[in-house]
Amino acid sequence: MYPVGHLALGYLAGVGVARASGRTRPRLRQELLPLWIGALLPDLVDKPAYLLGLADATRWAAHSPLFVLLLWGLWFILHLRGTPARPLALLTLGVISHQAADLVDGAVSGLLFPDTNLISTWFTWPFIATDTWAVELDSAIFPFKAPITPLELVVVAAALAVAWHLRGNFRGPPREQPRNPDHTLTRDRSPGGRPSSHLSSS
Repeated sequence: MYPVGHLALGYLAGVGVARASGRTRPRLRQELLPLWIGALLPDLVDKPAYLLGLADATRWAAHSPLFVLLLWGLWFILHLRGTPARPLALLTLGVISHQAADLVDGAVSGLLFPDTNLISTWFTWPFIATDTWAVELDSAIFPFKAPITPLELVVVAAALAVAWHLRGNFRGPPREQPRNPDHTLTRDRSPGGRPSSHLSSS
């Protein structure tokens, strides 16, 4: 899955977190930002490592469940020390969404398109070397590869639909109108000669 799909999935996860907290839409800095960083983090770690010759594939250590366990372990330590660790928990959730999306997206693409692995060992690091074995179908449904995967198309469309549905919640509060705009304050004198105030329609 490409970055736009991972970001869309992170947005949907943020909406779910907001709903679980009793709010309609996610907050940018407190929720969406750590989710988006986590949703891109595996590629930000593994792809540069592959280009530098440190990894033998573009899906390496940060695409492994062990990476998630390390992040959760760090969160647990911070939690025991009383340090606020909610951003780290959301970042970890973003990493999980990335790994799950790549796993499901690969299986769907392997069923539909040629020269695409249905499943491989990229998620088994460090126990099994990445891409030691892979399953690829001889006959795919479509004879060509698409520039965007079907799962990514669905995820992006769902994120846009949710954002459109929640668009009204991004508007600010309505301006407060004066309670009696058609009334003016007038002054006259009471029978005793002292001034008195009352409202009269203009």
